[in-house]
Amino acid sequence: MVQYALYYLGDCYLKTNNKSAARNAFGKASRMDFDPGIKEDALFSYAKLSYKLKFDRDALIALQRFKSGSKYYMEAQEIMSDIFLNTRDYARAMKVLEDMPNKTPQLREAYQKVAYFRGQQLYKEGDQTSAKEHFEKSLDTPIDKKYKALATYWLGDIAHNKKQYNESKR
Repeated sequence: MVQYALYYLGDCYLKTNNKSAARNAFGKASRMDFDPGIKEDALFSYAKLSYKLKFDRDALIALQRFKSGSKYYMEAQEIMSDIFLNTRDYARAMKVLEDMPNKTPQLREAYQKVAYFRGQQLYKEGDQTSAKEHFEKSLDTPIDKKYKALATYWLGDIAHNKKQYNESKR
């Protein structure tokens, strides 16, 4: 009864635009094991509200709990992709993405972009060796042609800076 009450309380809070209170109610309902359907619905609502309220870490932890058989799996993957690209903590995003098995096409595209952006960060910091590794990781998942071209350009630039002219012609 408590799990249902918390779930519907969260729904009521949403209808009155009290997202923070709704997030808390859904979070509590998602930690109860009485009704698996309510638990899953509450967890997804908690994750979405965490994302909307900029609790990215909490959102990621919750979203990673959805397995491929869940009705929320695909939407959870899309939200995670958005989080990875919006946080700009590309080092952490790379670790989380690399640890995820069976990436969906959206997550593989997010990985390509995150690897590219991490390479950019490292390049700006003067670490061309690590930047090169990340640009190559970006090229290993050539989903988006724009980022494939950008990574190729920066790999050529790094090779040129190291006077490796044959490699820079890629």
